[in-house]
Amino acid sequence: MRRPSPQKLLQHNVTAHLAAHGISMDQLGERLGWPQTDLDALAAGTLDASLDQLDALAHTLGALPVDLLEDIVPAGRPMELAP
Repeated sequence: MRRPSPQKLLQHNVTAHLAAHGISMDQLGERLGWPQTDLDALAAGTLDASLDQLDALAHTLGALPVDLLEDIVPAGRPMELAP
């Protein structure tokens, strides 16, 4: 089985983090201050995230950047959203 693209892994893991904590993509966008085009690309699994974007996502989601690119979202790690 082929490994998903980094963009798809990012989409899947961010979506999983959001769903686990009842946060919408719009709320995430407000916290990040990103343009709608970047949020749309993230939601579609086509965002070529920069390291700065990956770091901002991870910080906002209370995760490590590597967590957002792994095949499986680590279980048991508490997620706290940054203000």
